[in-house]
Amino acid sequence: MARKEKEFLTIIKKSFNEQGAWAIKIPDTPPAAGLRFTVKKELDMIVNINGVHVAIEGKYQNGMKAFSKKALADHQIESLDKQIANNGYAYVFLNVRQPAIKGKQKRMNRCYVFMWEWLKHHFEHNKSVSKAKLEEFEYIEKKNGRFDLTSIIKQF
Repeated sequence: MARKEKEFLTIIKKSFNEQGAWAIKIPDTPPAAGLRFTVKKELDMIVNINGVHVAIEGKYQNGMKAFSKKALADHQIESLDKQIANNGYAYVFLNVRQPAIKGKQKRMNRCYVFMWEWLKHHFEHNKSVSKAKLEEFEYIEKKNGRFDLTSIIKQF
């Protein structure tokens, strides 16, 4: 799953960069010499859109199912909260993929974009975004290897 999340974030980065924003993916830090753990990174990506700093946390899930708060680590939640507390913007991008099964289901590769304030509020009252609720939301379908993020870019 980590590999697919990294692939998703690479596509998001390229999509932003090709559509007029500047995005950098924050790399995972390898274990330091002699240590048995990796340093936790605060966020997955930083995007600058027309001079506005935007924090992105990316998540991946296989198939259409509820999106749980458990998908976010405590330090990720804290980083998203800090971004908002400092008058910044924060989003969670959720990649939902499922393979095609002949005669049963179409191949899917969707990007759901949640403003962190909304998602946090939702999680305070619900354990997850239910599958039914998720199916009601607008999403961005991957086309030609990219996601069209112009609707997000136009907000800034």
